[in-house]
Amino acid sequence: MLFMINLLLVLSEENLKNHIYYLANDYLEGRLCGYNQKARDYIKFYLNRMGYEVLTQNFEVEGKIKIDSFYTNLKIPIKPLYFSSSGYIKTKDISIVDGDSLDEIGMINKAIEERNKKKKIIIFLVSNYIQKSYFKKDLGIIALQTLKTYKDSLNKKEIEVYLKLSKEKVQGENIFAIKKGKSLRYIVLGAHYDHLGYGDISSLDGIYDVHNGADDNASGVAGVIEIANYYKDKEVRDNILFAFWDCEEIGTVGSDYFVKNPIIPMENIKTYINFDMIGRLENNNLTIIGSKTAKEFEEIIKKVNEKFNFNIKFSNSGFGMSDQNAFYNMKIPVLHIFTNVHKDYHKTTDDPQFINYEGEKKILELTIEIIDEISKIEALTYNEIKENRTIRNSNRVRLGVIPDYSYEGEGVKILDVSNGTPAQKSGLKKGDIILKIGDYEIKNIYDLTYALTKFKKGQKTTIIFKSNDKVIKKQVIF
Repeated sequence: MLFMINLLLVLSEENLKNHIYYLANDYLEGRLCGYNQKARDYIKFYLNRMGYEVLTQNFEVEGKIKIDSFYTNLKIPIKPLYFSSSGYIKTKDISIVDGDSLDEIGMINKAIEERNKKKKIIIFLVSNYIQKSYFKKDLGIIALQTLKTYKDSLNKKEIEVYLKLSKEKVQGENIFAIKKGKSLRYIVLGAHYDHLGYGDISSLDGIYDVHNGADDNASGVAGVIEIANYYKDKEVRDNILFAFWDCEEIGTVGSDYFVKNPIIPMENIKTYINFDMIGRLENNNLTIIGSKTAKEFEEIIKKVNEKFNFNIKFSNSGFGMSDQNAFYNMKIPVLHIFTNVHKDYHKTTDDPQFINYEGEKKILELTIEIIDEISKIEALTYNEIKENRTIRNSNRVRLGVIPDYSYEGEGVKILDVSNGTPAQKSGLKKGDIILKIGDYEIKNIYDLTYALTKFKKGQKTTIIFKSNDKVIKKQVIF
């Protein structure tokens, strides 16, 4: 039985394998944020079994999109797309597009383009229906799909559509356990346990099937569980908070919620160490992100690595699209342990048989020794790294903002702005809400990425944003 792991074994490959094979089993249906209760129960089961008190933190997120009502006068099989608007319309302003020639972002950009041309309905012709229905924003146009075999049936002069979509409200849940130490300080270790479900979000192979996420991020969850197991009977100087984040895959929502609603004093957090995709070690190559966010980090890591001989690639900044970013934005030193992206990333083929269990065990042993060395230091020296944090398009035009993905209002709320970027030079700052760039209204993150495709380096335009409830218009130069 998968639940019967011998807790007397410490950092065993067998334990890691059993955790990952359970969490990345088809039975868990891809651990989609808000729909991953089995994964939650599993994590709590092992923390309780080790003797830890389990703490939880719940937050509301928008879940799957439901079709409440749908009618069309087209007498063919036709389905709404997840980014469609709701409403009733009878119109000739229709755009019919080959959906097979576009990827997901291409379809979204095309819908925005047709909306900006005042089209009311867009119909994509596809070979297979797109099943996604999760966490997508209304693009302001009714978007439908039908099979290419029905192309000749789309000859009505006027199309009538009534569509009512709603989004489920679901609960995300962060899970914690604390190993009590002798000081008031905390070392936080974290990994996200959610994944892509059936490819409802961010799938890279376009297959509507279970995405098990063995490396992303059952490997990280297994690692944090086993480090908790290692420390359960040991005395420690600093408190250790073991954190399991939900909803990372939709924009690090769980960890962002925590730093805004902490269960421990944020000022007492000495460092945050993140585990995301630590299961595909090849040729002993290991990436450690955030190595210069504390002045002491590189010396500690190099000293500990003399025993392990990893080929470590250091990345100075703590910035990155995983859970360490929430802490780095709070000026807390961070490390992100990572064995790199691989061919199965965000695909149905990210399965347990491809995990390097011996390699992951070695990574965890390295990390434990790093933790022990950090515990000997009274306080780490935070070091702010200058870097470009930005949304970019394929033409490399950049604005220089990190969006707040948890924001549900109209526009794009800014979580952070990079120094020396067009956004900063235009006066944008954390908390501002972008409403318009040039002629392009910005209602959501998709409008922003679309608008950036329309500008070239050196080009000037206007940007309208809201700051402290005041609407401001400034010039921006890309």
